[in-house]
Amino acid sequence: MRSGQDSAQINFRIATGTDSISAVGPHLRLSARDGSEDMEQKPRSAEDVVEELTEFARRHNLMLPRESCLNAHAAKYVKLGHCPCDERRPNCPCDEALYDIETMGRCECGVLLDPAKLLSNNSKKTNGDSKPD
Repeated sequence: MRSGQDSAQINFRIATGTDSISAVGPHLRLSARDGSEDMEQKPRSAEDVVEELTEFARRHNLMLPRESCLNAHAAKYVKLGHCPCDERRPNCPCDEALYDIETMGRCECGVLLDPAKLLSNNSKKTNGDSKPD
């Protein structure tokens, strides 16, 4: 994790009239508009995760894999309760996704993709501009 990031950081917040919904790990936290958190927590479903990944991709102009891969990733995330590719990442989309995309052209799992950055990174490798691992 990058310095200064809290692993429990909330990835998104959706206002729904008088209440809000926030994702925290594999659970949804329901909060009243006044900030109290006396509403119950509900487990996130794979469908919830797919919707959140789809919205995240839309907001950041990213591509997603075919539907079957996306659904399998979301189901695995829900089953494990953390990122399937890095157990230190409790959220999906994780807090590190945009950093990963900036540096690799994709998130760690390869679920969120930026084709331009992938092409750029691949051309650097083929032109000898990158350092070996």
